[in-house]
Amino acid sequence: MDVFDHFFRAYDEFNQTLMYVRRQIALPVDPYAPSTDFGNTKLYYGEAFEVLGSHIDLLAAVNNVAAGRPFDKLSLISLRAYRGTDKGRRNDTLVSNPELAWLVKEYDNRLRNASHHRWLRLSHDRSELTYREGGNGAVRRLSYAEYLYRCCAITTQLMLLATLEATSLPD
Repeated sequence: MDVFDHFFRAYDEFNQTLMYVRRQIALPVDPYAPSTDFGNTKLYYGEAFEVLGSHIDLLAAVNNVAAGRPFDKLSLISLRAYRGTDKGRRNDTLVSNPELAWLVKEYDNRLRNASHHRWLRLSHDRSELTYREGGNGAVRRLSYAEYLYRCCAITTQLMLLATLEATSLPD
């Protein structure tokens, strides 16, 4: 709920690209969305990624059942062991299942690290972000519009997962 609260506190920023995500439309070439409140959005992707990474285990359990295995047995490890793995690659377990893979399509550990470790830098015109991969590696660039789009996409996935969790609770 904290990550959703954060999203809606920064809604004026995210709203610049939310309709593209909701309608599943790609951003136009060279999208422009200036930041008026980067201080409230720069950590968001990392926070959303962490929450999603902590809850993918539900999807992994569903995937196990769909693959004909017990819910707590992945192809190579147990669900318990899976929960102890690095969150950066937890979405890999769903790649081969298109019915579930789209729920973790937006899941970029490099962008998570840049956001989470405060490596994102906003350009002077407030429309482009840069960061160094791993903190001191190759320079990556993305428009602020693309960052907002990706934040909205990961939030949509979180909302769908929350809905799945809420509707699967026993009465």
